[in-house]
Amino acid sequence: MTELRFVCRFQCDGVDHTFVLPRQSPLGKSVGEQYQPTGIWPIDFLCLPHGHVCRVGREAIRLEGVAALAPGLHEGVLWEIEYECARQNCGQRQTIYTRYSAVGTQADVLRDVLKTRARVLCSEGHEAKLDMARMELSLLGS
Repeated sequence: MTELRFVCRFQCDGVDHTFVLPRQSPLGKSVGEQYQPTGIWPIDFLCLPHGHVCRVGREAIRLEGVAALAPGLHEGVLWEIEYECARQNCGQRQTIYTRYSAVGTQADVLRDVLKTRARVLCSEGHEAKLDMARMELSLLGS
């Protein structure tokens, strides 16, 4: 069975990415056949498997048919990661997003974010220093 859902589809560093947007989250909400994005866009998306960060704009949002999965099967869920840059004398707060297995825990996501080799940039222009104690993770609902 196929249902219409809003997806974010984009390409970054030669890799195609697609994730289903939650029906309502800090990113926006589905209203009928329209998606009302918030002012957060563009977002920074952290691709854990390929180790890179992409800037993704509103133009990546599309209404598409998505196959309904059997109960208990999930392709992945969207996580919001708020962090404070731990570089000395910085402390800038920022947000990145990542997709992770629906059966993964907050600890799993945090572990993989911290071990990634992706270059996460701080708003001050330098490479952000990530510290577990200065990160907050939220699972975005569907």
